Amino acid sequence: MGLSWTLISNGLIGGTNLIAQIWLARELGVKVIGDYATIVVGLELILLPVNFGFNQAVIKFNQDPLIHAGCLTLVTGQALATIGLSSCAWLLLSFFDSMEPMGILLPGVLLVVARILNNYSTLFYAPLESGLAYTYLAWVRIAALALSTSTAIALAVSGGGVYALVVRDFLSSLVILLMVLRRTRPPLTLTNNKGAIGRILKYCLGVWLLNVLERAALRIDYAMVGTTLGRDSLGVYYQIRALIEGCTGFLVAPVQTVGFSFYNQVEEKTEIIRKTIQTRRTYLLTAALGAGVTLLISKPLVGALLGEKWIEGHVLLPSLVLYGMAILWYENIKVISMAIERQFATARARVVQIGILILLYPVLLPKGGMAMAGVVTAGASIALAVIATTTFRRGGKYSYA
Repeated sequence: MGLSWTLISNGLIGGTNLIAQIWLARELGVKVIGDYATIVVGLELILLPVNFGFNQAVIKFNQDPLIHAGCLTLVTGQALATIGLSSCAWLLLSFFDSMEPMGILLPGVLLVVARILNNYSTLFYAPLESGLAYTYLAWVRIAALALSTSTAIALAVSGGGVYALVVRDFLSSLVILLMVLRRTRPPLTLTNNKGAIGRILKYCLGVWLLNVLERAALRIDYAMVGTTLGRDSLGVYYQIRALIEGCTGFLVAPVQTVGFSFYNQVEEKTEIIRKTIQTRRTYLLTAALGAGVTLLISKPLVGALLGEKWIEGHVLLPSLVLYGMAILWYENIKVISMAIERQFATARARVVQIGILILLYPVLLPKGGMAMAGVVTAGASIALAVIATTTFRRGGKYSYA
């Protein structure tokens, strides 16, 4: 029942979030979305070094209370580093621009706090994930979505601008943390035990590398679109891609949570991996078919969903369909690699993806514009999925040549 309800609730949350996202985009317009995207992307890039997945260690070593205490210590250090890095970045920006820093100060603070709250909440609900107690977590996410989205809509209608989106993120993180604390009541004990902390860091080093590479891959293209084509174009790119990620989120979230817990607990992983790899050609054909259909209907679809002011973004849609399908495939390969403690196995694929983005965006984007941004993003994500799959077919204990 828990798993079934998780999938149903995830569909409900994803669908509601997608509808709200479309409404907010129509209401707020390209400029506000561009401003929000600029702050989010900048913050994500600044905080790349502190993207640790300490909650994954709690799931992996669920029965060890010393691991829990060590993770709490490390997450607290992560919070302090988050504050320090974001503060330094804001001060540095102040030297170059006297107006922009003041405009982003309060939104930035709210997003930094939201990030910290989210780090604590993922740590505290990790034991629930490990025990596959997803029913309560589903209700937590529904409650957070209801409050944060209704507040965002109210702020958007009243002219709140970028604060509609920033307050939404903050409230969502706060509600999740409070409801998780109510259910789990974790012991808030810190430890400096070198053995426990060393064990956590050893396991999480691979997770950290994956997180850093993933965040970099997800944000570098945004930064390049913004610097090359301007903030309004960034807003369009951000919103169209958000539509695709909203749709793929229906499946990505269960893969990252339920899938990871399942792969950790199942004894025989070889057969699961073999069956996954065998579906690759069918999956590729499905992705190509989806992109082809989207190519035929992209312009009227974007106009109907977002309105005429977003219509230039229709050229992104077919390519980003391929991007979404490739990311979904990769995520499944990634959580399997984490479950069998081969976190580094998929890191090479991320490095290649980032390399493609860095090399091709500056060359192709100035001439190709928005359409080329989608093509490069799709190509890089396909390379990501192919290399990750090849790694599993040829390397290690679980290999299929």
